[in-house]
Amino acid sequence: MGNRTDVRWVTLTNAQGIGLLAVGNPLMEINALHATPRALENVHHPDEVAITRDVILRVNYRQTGVGGDNSWNASGMPYEKYCIKPEGTYRFVFRLKPILTANSSMKVGKQGFNNLMR
Repeated sequence: MGNRTDVRWVTLTNAQGIGLLAVGNPLMEINALHATPRALENVHHPDEVAITRDVILRVNYRQTGVGGDNSWNASGMPYEKYCIKPEGTYRFVFRLKPILTANSSMKVGKQGFNNLMR
């Protein structure tokens, strides 16, 4: 649960070790849940979330913090250093690769972004 920041690579695999690898260039944020973003937005309580069998992987560049010193925004807006500015152009690159054999995800993940497609 939750968003993970400063991620170099992540694999999602089944019990046989087969799945998907995502590698950021240089870093990314990821979130992997058994619920769609829409299912999370349309509920008031956690027990109302529609759970899926599939895993929904969200790969992001960055996101703005939730606000001030706490998550319920009692102390105001997020600190300036945690805000994404709307000016300029942001470039975000990541690669996806299938993991086809068991026990290969660690080896493939450590290859790095530039060596991944060789």
